[in-house]
Amino acid sequence: MERTRVDALMGAPLRWASAKAAALQTSCRGTVPRRAGRPPPRPLRWIVPPEASEWPINCEPSARELCAAVGRVATKRAVMVAVANKRIATDQYLGKYVDLLREAGVRNFLACALDNQTAAFLEARRTPWYLRRLRTRTGADSSTTDNHA
Repeated sequence: MERTRVDALMGAPLRWASAKAAALQTSCRGTVPRRAGRPPPRPLRWIVPPEASEWPINCEPSARELCAAVGRVATKRAVMVAVANKRIATDQYLGKYVDLLREAGVRNFLACALDNQTAAFLEARRTPWYLRRLRTRTGADSSTTDNHA
């Protein structure tokens, strides 16, 4: 019986050959060879231009907590953000995701919790978080609904 390594997150066989070939071809310069018929990658659309002196922006009183959280985790103004509610946290999906980010060495990560339970889950894991409660279109608290509401 053949043994196949499986990506724990995706549940699919790992495919190293194409990634290895691209890395060797580019010498890890951060450029990926273009395939014929594909458009070139689009330039980044900066929310705040890199040369701007103010960052984070729009930190009026209602957003001071968020700006402080972003400022604590940002690396060269870059922040990776995930949004989650208790249904994802209690199923451990969020925990696995955070573990993978840590293993990959991602330090500029912030989780946006949509309820107190998720915030507590992240706090216990010593993961930077920001609490943002939402209401669905029907008026329900986002922590009481499924992920699609």
